[in-house]
Amino acid sequence: MNDNKLMNRAADNIRILAASMVEKANSGHPGGAMGGADF
Repeated sequence: MNDNKLMNRAADNIRILAASMVEKANSGHPGGAMGGADF
């Protein structure tokens, strides 16, 4: 797996976790974490 593909998968996992945390807390908005996942 090349580095670019690995980084994309890591960012996708961060997005999924951010959305899950907001849903579980039943509060907030995942936009910041999802938008910043690539950083």
